[in-house]
Amino acid sequence: EMRGVAVKGGPKFDDVSASPEAERLNRLEIDLSSSQDLVRQQEHHLAKARDSQTMLEEELKKQKISERHMKERIAELERNLSHIERSIGVGPTAWMSHHDAQQEDVQAVETSDCDDADGSQRLEVLENQVRSLAKNQNIS
Repeated sequence: EMRGVAVKGGPKFDDVSASPEAERLNRLEIDLSSSQDLVRQQEHHLAKARDSQTMLEEELKKQKISERHMKERIAELERNLSHIERSIGVGPTAWMSHHDAQQEDVQAVETSDCDDADGSQRLEVLENQVRSLAKNQNIS
């Protein structure tokens, strides 16, 4: 213990904990503890950000898969529509002239790339055309 001991060349300290070195060490320990807390917080935020990034990447992957499936479905419906038109001997121009009520649907298909970014409107119109042509083929 250094209580009441005079250090050669220095002041006499009644309590070692009050020495400048002890105070400096105490401040450094507090700073270190605060820094460690900040590091833990940053690590936690980083982990959350990584989780969010992973989740967003998975969502993007799902959207790309969904978009690919929609494009495949549109292509399939376009093939079906062409097949039905050929099988009943009606081309797109003749079909439009015989079915004026559905002329807007055909125009919607032709312009849907501008109007509908995800293709869902185009898909719906094509499905309606295929159903209508199939129904007309069964009636005649």
